[in-house]
Amino acid sequence: MKITRLAFAALILTLPLLFSSCSKYKENKWISVIPKEKRLYGNWEMTYLSHESLNAVEVEFIYVTFNEDNSFQYWASGDDANNGWWDEGLSGTWQWGDKKSKLVMTFEDGTTEDWVIDRLQIADFWVDIQSSKYPGELYVQFFTDGA
Repeated sequence: MKITRLAFAALILTLPLLFSSCSKYKENKWISVIPKEKRLYGNWEMTYLSHESLNAVEVEFIYVTFNEDNSFQYWASGDDANNGWWDEGLSGTWQWGDKKSKLVMTFEDGTTEDWVIDRLQIADFWVDIQSSKYPGELYVQFFTDGA
């Protein structure tokens, strides 16, 4: 009986260690029983943006919606010190890449971006965006209310 309790206690103590190393994304804390697709679908709003060379550009908002048919809609707006206020509305298709560690975003004009996923949870989506449009490191964090 004493050995059974000891074994059970050891199992309970080691489970968090086992699960903490199982996430595909470096910023996820635990594995999720909800599939990646289900976590991705829906409306996302930018909460944080960092870019090494966008000093003259203030981004007001970025919204992106991922649909189950692998389409997406993207809206952004901001103020460029050189060109004034700008708005951008784009759409296209997305697909998983590199064993679901990134999204390959193909816009209607044929250009593509790789969105390398750092975190994908129910309410948080963090990506490093690799784009010829914005050379350098572009890091964006999104939040969703589940809608």
